[in-house]
Amino acid sequence: MSIFHILITRYLPHRLTLYAKSKTWKLQKSWKVQYEKIVAFIIYRDGVAESSDLAKEFSTHVRKVLGPVAYPDKVYFVKDVPKTRSGKIMRRVIKAKALGKETGDLSALANPESVDSIPRIDL
Repeated sequence: MSIFHILITRYLPHRLTLYAKSKTWKLQKSWKVQYEKIVAFIIYRDGVAESSDLAKEFSTHVRKVLGPVAYPDKVYFVKDVPKTRSGKIMRRVIKAKALGKETGDLSALANPESVDSIPRIDL
């Protein structure tokens, strides 16, 4: 496991959570086999309205704290992300849904309706 993998899969969501005081999630999006772009899925709290200013604020904060290598290409606001009954985020389901692929078995999800809130990302 490389330090870049640790940064992207663990540190970035943690830093966004600390900054926003909300639950966050990100996704790497494959792009032309050369590299992957970072896409953030932000779970906003009740009473917080999604806006382009808020998305830019998240992206700017990540760039300032972690540097340009972790700058999210796009920020999406969602109501929830797919989780198992024990609360683990189903990364494979998020990635498959966002890239328009088959999501596979969803029987282990505690909140299968959350899959529909994940937007499709165009490459």
